[in-house]
Order: sequence, then structure tokens, then C-alpha cells
Amino acid sequence: MDKIMKNINKYILLQAQKIYPRLVKIRRQIHQYPETGFNEFKTSALVKKCLKDIGLNNIKTFAKTGVVGVLKGKHKGKTIALRADMDALTLKEETGLPYKSKNEGIMHACGHDAHTACLIGAAYILASLKNELKGSIKFIFQPAEESPGGALPMIKEGALKNPKVDAAFALHLFPTVNTAKAALKEGVMTAFADEIKIIFTGKSGHIAYPKQGIDTILPASELMLSLKDIEFRFNNNPDPVIVGIGKITGGTKNNIIAGRTELFGTVRTLNECTRREIFDEIRKAVKEISKKHGARSEIKIVSGYPMTINDKEMTKQVFNSLKNILGEKNVLRLENPSLGGEDFSYFTMKVPSVFIKLGCASKGIIKQLHNNKFCFDERLLKTGAAIHAKVAWEYLK
Repeated sequence: MDKIMKNINKYILLQAQKIYPRLVKIRRQIHQYPETGFNEFKTSALVKKCLKDIGLNNIKTFAKTGVVGVLKGKHKGKTIALRADMDALTLKEETGLPYKSKNEGIMHACGHDAHTACLIGAAYILASLKNELKGSIKFIFQPAEESPGGALPMIKEGALKNPKVDAAFALHLFPTVNTAKAALKEGVMTAFADEIKIIFTGKSGHIAYPKQGIDTILPASELMLSLKDIEFRFNNNPDPVIVGIGKITGGTKNNIIAGRTELFGTVRTLNECTRREIFDEIRKAVKEISKKHGARSEIKIVSGYPMTINDKEMTKQVFNSLKNILGEKNVLRLENPSLGGEDFSYFTMKVPSVFIKLGCASKGIIKQLHNNKFCFDERLLKTGAAIHAKVAWEYLK
């Protein structure tokens, strides 16, 4: 064991390579049977089985389908939490992969199947180092990251207690970074991710007699342009923003005036002041447009995930750990945060934490997240497992 301790990086990488075929099998099983938020029953059962096979006995359920396993080292010390999300998206898969989704209309298009497999891999590696570990490691497998959010319920139920967590770490696949590379920055990593729902109510009628009804498609269309104008104006500020509509429903038939139209969207911002100003602008636009068209309107703003903020000191430590395990040229310093939303943010609000981007782009495999053809180079599974293990080892050391 002394020889291993002298070259821990080599040991971790060799162990990651050794268990790689098993991680591919696990990832493909999860991918083939994707489950949406708080419905990850098969995934949760698979995770529990893997953790038991590894030798973890203290395995508990949180937030309906979340799983937490604890690995206690031989020596006393701090506790670090390693987190992976497990849920899939409501999206019809069109990858053509032999292990494509068997659950119609549900797909792992955001890499959560990989996140789960990577963390299971880290558990295998770190369990083999149990007698040398100082402290404990919590393996947190979280439900419902996509929606409605599983991190906060897990925290409220005590996932960061017994033993008390001192720090947390997570990774996420990103197609803008090449496979075997990782990227991070201190401070803000992801944006506020708020939801908006706007309802226009008018009066239905025969479309041949427009004056007898109040059309809601028209104000909805005008609002779409207005929202893009708001986005454009605020993007002249130092911090970028997104004001986007992802779903519109309105009308019942081609020859009936639409008496009701609903718009569902999101607002992504990187500071609280801009966030409040944009909400005010949206409310103003909705009011003016509905009045212009004689329709009634309603706007609902739902506060979403907070910003994910990397702790300054822990980021330095993680950066060094990544350089040691991946090589300096494979660790990138990000200049700008992502406008994506991430509920790992709730962990960062409780304990010093770091969230990184794990590259998943390779030649011929470059598909964006949330795309129904999203896929990645599976070799990143051993990279992700090794990163988790190295970060935990260095933190506890």
C-alpha cells in the first residue's frame, strides 16, 4: 500500500481503467430505462445494488428516489459529498443506438446516466482505499435535477448530516469541451434559472368574423418579439441574459378564434439586480400588449434554481487535483459562467463546493445537451470516476 500511496494518481487511473467495462454496462442499462424526476425507481435500485456490492452498508433513501451511501475511512477526518443526478428528460430519442431508450418519450439527453455511472465508479475506487482514508465520503445520487429539483428536498431531509458534510463536489458533461478534459472557474458557474408562464384570455368565435371575438394568438406573437427585444437590450450589459419561450399552446381549431393562449418560458440571469429589472420589463410588456389587443392577461413568475457558485479556496484545490490526474493541458480555466440552470446550487449555498464541466465532445460525436440525438464518447466514464476519486482523496488528505 505504501507503493500505491506514492503514486496515487497512477493507482486511481488504473482502477478506473479496470472497472471501465462495468461502468459502460451500468451506464447503458440506465440509458435504456430512463426515468423522469422522482420516478427514478429502477435507477435508484440499481445504484443501491452497486453500492452494496462495493461493500457500503449505510445506504439510505432521501426525497423518494434519492440515494446516499457513506464510505467511512479507517482514520477520523472531514466528510466530502460527491453528487450525481439521475433523472432523464421527456424527449423522444433518435440516436439509433443499440441501447437506446425503451421508455417511449423519455431520454437521457443531458448525461445524467453518465454522471451516475461515474460516481458509482468513484465508489469502487475509493472503497479500495478505505484503510488509507482520513474521514468519510458521501455518495449522493440525486433525483429530479431537470425538474422540479431534488437537491433541496434531499438537503431538507438531512442528506448533508450524519455525518455532517464539510464540502461538496459535482461534475456535468459539456459538449463544448473535448473528452478527457475538464473546465472550471471560481465564483459563479451557472445562472439563476427562473420560470415564467404568461396567459392571454380573449373571446373565441368564428374566424370569419374577427370583430366578434378577441384573438389571443396576436398578443402572444407580439409578446414573443417584445421578449426578444428585452433580451437584446439587457445583453448590452456585462452579464448575458436569456429571456426565452419554450412552449406555446393556444386555440382549438383552424377556423376558431383562439380565446386563450399560454406561453411557458425561462429567464436566465447572472445577478439579482438584472433579474428584478427583467421581471419588471416583462410585466410591463404583458400589460401593454394585452391592453392593446383587448385581452386579459396573467403572468406567473416562479423562482427557480439559484446561481451555482464555486468556493474560491476549494476551486484552487480542485484545480490542482485535476491537473495531477488529467495533466495540466487538459484542465481549462473558464472565463464566463454558463446560462444553464443547476440545482447543485443548493449544495453550494450550504457548504464550500465546486461544480465542473467534464468534456464529452470527440470527433464525430458532437451533439448538444437536450438534443434527441445527444450521445458521447463513453471513455469519459473512467475520466469522471477518476476525477471524483481524486478530488475526494485530496480533500480528505
